[in-house]
Amino acid sequence: FSASGPAGATRLSGALTATRPHMNNMWADSIAVTFQGVRRDSTIAGLRARFDARSLAVPPFASRDVLAIGTWDGRVAALEAHGQAGPDLVQDIALRFEPGPRRQRLLLDRVDLRFPIGLLALKHPTEIELGERFHVNDLALMRGAIPQLAIDGGIEPDGAIDLQARLDSIDVGGILRTFGEVDLRGVFSGGITATGTREQPRVAADWRSGLIS
Repeated sequence: FSASGPAGATRLSGALTATRPHMNNMWADSIAVTFQGVRRDSTIAGLRARFDARSLAVPPFASRDVLAIGTWDGRVAALEAHGQAGPDLVQDIALRFEPGPRRQRLLLDRVDLRFPIGLLALKHPTEIELGERFHVNDLALMRGAIPQLAIDGGIEPDGAIDLQARLDSIDVGGILRTFGEVDLRGVFSGGITATGTREQPRVAADWRSGLIS
């Protein structure tokens, strides 16, 4: 770790490497972390960090290689992450987060989830608003032309609810393989609609599945 410069613009940098670290049920073959940043008075004005892990095992997920790069410019935090548990189990995610005292925004720029059955990908960049208002703006994960996961709507500050979520032929076996389970195969479909208010919510749901163990 090193720090240099005046208190109003202190440059920070550091690096950490570990071989075969182990804590409780979590372990890895190796972990490397590096970062560079600028501290202005009592706040972090800028930061870039890189996390690289080989054979990272964090229960209940299967062991995987992980590379993540995060940045902070004083207003927005951004993260790009790549994980791979095998040639047909790959995850790529890019997102941004804007904090705020009453309103926070999570911006999903890219979500690519590769399973044995194919690629599940974000249809378009999606905004999720948190805080006084919870709202998901048309989130859709597609496999080909089929929206396998779709969420839209949320809860307004006055308590009004208008939220819809739908799953269409989700590959249960592929998802369970990310948790290291391989004994269950099949598909799951379902949906839920929530309306009304926080005090008097109305929920309608349906589901169907075909599973083989």
